[in-house]
Amino acid sequence: MNFKNQWFWLLIGVGLLGFILVHRQFKQPEQSGPGKVIRDLRPSAVTEVQVRPQGQLEIRAKRATAAWELTAPVVYPAQSASIDHLLQALANLRAVTFITAAELKNQPKADEDYGFTNPQASLIIRQPEKQFQILIGTLTAPGDQVFVQLIGVEAVHVVDAEILKLIPRSPDDWRDTAVLRLKNLTFDHIGINHAGRPLRFQRVGNDWRMTAPIEARADNARIQECLQRLDGLEVSRYVSDDANADLESFGLQPADLEITLQDGTNTIALLQFGKSPTNKLEQIFARRSSHNSILAVPKEPLVLWRGSARDFREAHLISETDGVNAMEIQGREPFALQQQTNNTWRVMPQNFPADSALVRDVLTNLAGMQIVEFTKDVVTPIDFTNYGLAAPISRYILKAPQTASATNLILAELNFGATEGDHIFVRRSDETSVYAVNKKDFERLPVAPLQMRERQIWSFSENEVTQLTIRQQGKVRQIQRKGAHNWTLAAGSQGMINDLAVEESVRPLCRLSAAAWVARGEQDRERCGLGENCLQLTLDLKNGEKRTVSFGSAVPNEGVYAGVQLEGEFWIFEFSAALYRFVSLYLTIPADQL
Repeated sequence: MNFKNQWFWLLIGVGLLGFILVHRQFKQPEQSGPGKVIRDLRPSAVTEVQVRPQGQLEIRAKRATAAWELTAPVVYPAQSASIDHLLQALANLRAVTFITAAELKNQPKADEDYGFTNPQASLIIRQPEKQFQILIGTLTAPGDQVFVQLIGVEAVHVVDAEILKLIPRSPDDWRDTAVLRLKNLTFDHIGINHAGRPLRFQRVGNDWRMTAPIEARADNARIQECLQRLDGLEVSRYVSDDANADLESFGLQPADLEITLQDGTNTIALLQFGKSPTNKLEQIFARRSSHNSILAVPKEPLVLWRGSARDFREAHLISETDGVNAMEIQGREPFALQQQTNNTWRVMPQNFPADSALVRDVLTNLAGMQIVEFTKDVVTPIDFTNYGLAAPISRYILKAPQTASATNLILAELNFGATEGDHIFVRRSDETSVYAVNKKDFERLPVAPLQMRERQIWSFSENEVTQLTIRQQGKVRQIQRKGAHNWTLAAGSQGMINDLAVEESVRPLCRLSAAAWVARGEQDRERCGLGENCLQLTLDLKNGEKRTVSFGSAVPNEGVYAGVQLEGEFWIFEFSAALYRFVSLYLTIPADQL
């Protein structure tokens, strides 16, 4: 036996087997009928797409970390959604009909007949393990279908012509239409340079602070609106991609407006905006420093970015009062407001209940107090005296719970000083600036603890009342309640009564509230007309308790002074003028009996 011949044929067999395996791996088998045009195409795995439209430069896009990027004929962010849409459509592309390899052999000019010698477009799609090359030929006679050939498959597919709408004809078809998208950007610094006036901002927690030209709180709402208008700013026109373009002619060197976004010291994006095209004054030229392209964009979305340092400063003394659970007030009489575990408030150290609605009003007034003038950015010791801040007339300290310890965290400390016209000067202890606010806004703030007492004095149903006793100028009259709208004079009391009027006058007394607290203690009785002979009403209740309210002289604006005993002390308050008219008409002793 000839062993040399055996080894020769064995090697031939192994080589042939290897060729078959390699050929099967890199060449798709001939298809026998209509179906998916491109098998094994996985859109999420595609790393690069090349498109050469007929008679145009090749368009190339590569998948970056977060999005697609055009790399030819221009380097520019791409419309990722458009590229993904095309890839998905190609992965799902099915042939309407199929021209087999056997049929093509009988057509010597098949490539010319189906438009593949000069295709409408040729596409190369790369995945890590393979690439696909697709030729887009001519339309079929009706025009609603197109011939497609996948290189490596000896066949021609006829597919829906809708696929043509997804294939770009120029790089502009795949350029990102937004100048910048903030969604995937991380930045904590913003720089603005408008007309040579640089501004710098830094994110601290959820808020922005101005760091240049001065240290100050920034207007977070304005910055957020600026960023929203910048995000997705649409390109009106792609003007030039020339790397040697004359930037000065576009107003871009120097730029009229520059916006820089940084993460620490790393520049994430630098945008430059110049002058308007001669025939499009509503637009301005723009560019990103990382790209050569010059764009035309709408002017209006950038108006807010052109503000001064004062335009970007926080215009309120306090940005927000959410989370405040304590407030120290040093005014005419020092006191504090402290939130309790049941969300009620108490006035301390006087230790009486605070009116929750009034506390909310104070916080709302403080949060809404606008700065009408940035008086001086950096104060000196002499300024404290000039602005009345060396010895402030009032101080308000807002606190919030501090999770790390039992102490409270100071959110803001406001010191109010001298007045000038209708303004009053004020300073935050954590800032170097002096501001002016409207004096009327300041006058709405409390300066004494009694102003914050709970205004609801008592509250019970009129059905709990058994008798009303009226004392006036040393005389006494009693009216007994027998039932709803059923009142009668007690023994020894004379005259006529109107049951309905008495009932309607007693009802608000059962739910007595102070319009405002005036004084605390017996020393102000006479001043407010609450002497021995004043009108006094006492409600007897079914449980044996009594509720007494005294009425005095008229207050300067309207209503009357009234007084009640609460927790062993006499309190004076303003009683509603409208309610007092009912009291004087129906709950007094007739004049002829006095």
